[in-house]
Amino acid sequence: MAQGQNDDKNDAFVLSSTQSLAFDFSLAAFADLKEQFGMFPILAWFVNVLEASMKVRRNFLLWSYRWGTARGLQRSEERLLWLALGSSLLTACQTECLADTDVRRIVLDASDDMAQQVLQNLTLQLVRVRTAMSANSEMAKMFRNKILAVGVTVGITAGQLLVNFVSEKMKDEEHW
Repeated sequence: MAQGQNDDKNDAFVLSSTQSLAFDFSLAAFADLKEQFGMFPILAWFVNVLEASMKVRRNFLLWSYRWGTARGLQRSEERLLWLALGSSLLTACQTECLADTDVRRIVLDASDDMAQQVLQNLTLQLVRVRTAMSANSEMAKMFRNKILAVGVTVGITAGQLLVNFVSEKMKDEEHW
């Protein structure tokens, strides 16, 4: 009986040390990936999500998950292949390889700046473009109306001249 308890303790110790080594290896691998691909913000964010899942939940399932088949490119993603990373994370969450909190925990760098500065500036510029387009449309309508008014005025004047000319010719022929 004592021998069985010692075996269980030895197994637990081996398992614990193996998990610790695997955990350290995982963090080192993620650090290498971030160093190698850190210049790409979307890819760095993706690696940060995986690293956070490993750190917080010791999620070793990440290494056995089939990431290559985790996503099916949607038609809208064919031109923007970086969207495939988001699809992979979404699929991993749906299959419970990752938790939703793992993805929400990591904020994409500069997303606050983008939300606070870029999007507000873009919205302002779009409002200005819409105003300019509306003003141009109104000017085009006014120009069209002026052209029509000039055309009608010229037509009426030419018509009166023609009628007067024809009636004068008719009077001249009656006098002969």
